[in-house]
Amino acid sequence: MQLDRFLWGCAASLVLVVQPIHSAELAVYPLSGNKANYIPTDVADAVRVLKTSLTKEDLQEIKEPSPSGEFFIMGTGLRNSWGLWQDSRLAKWFVAHGVNAPEDMSGVIFDALRADLKGEPFDVEKALKETHDGEMEEVEKAKKEKIRAMEAVEKIKTMMLGLKVANQTVPALKVPQLKVDDGTRVRYIAPFAGGFLIGGKYSDGDKDDDCHSPIFFSI
Repeated sequence: MQLDRFLWGCAASLVLVVQPIHSAELAVYPLSGNKANYIPTDVADAVRVLKTSLTKEDLQEIKEPSPSGEFFIMGTGLRNSWGLWQDSRLAKWFVAHGVNAPEDMSGVIFDALRADLKGEPFDVEKALKETHDGEMEEVEKAKKEKIRAMEAVEKIKTMMLGLKVANQTVPALKVPQLKVDDGTRVRYIAPFAGGFLIGGKYSDGDKDDDCHSPIFFSI
């Protein structure tokens, strides 16, 4: 993909230079030093700018995206270049029309451009509404997931039988190393009620290990 009109950098330093541009159209946006970057006013203006600034190869990639991921790179460049993460005038236009996520903003722009390149009609208002509705669904899902997680934490508390993990330094205990396979192996030890609660496994060497009931040692 040839991106001779892109100056690639990192994150906020990424700049899209659009040519030709008339000085009267110039909207200064300080993304990288003192360089000026034209920020479209809406979706239609964004499509106009991209059609006059991208190469034939880039436009073809948008029209028919390849599996190589180049289209994804262009989306990242567009979002950074036009300040969709930084409340540019284009970002504010989208927010005013109910679209808040920068990825969704660039998605609408590319969908509109793709339709234009294919000579197909594109209903901007419908696209904005569908995108807004999709974002609201995600918000509701996030709320439900937060509630589910909180309920899960409370349920786990009821299953702890009153036991609590004590985040404190405890005395070290030395357990003799088994010289044979038979015997009990300590698997867990924690301070509890003034003593130690120990969990272990017992093996007779021939059968599978069996977990036995926890053992409590008072001190």
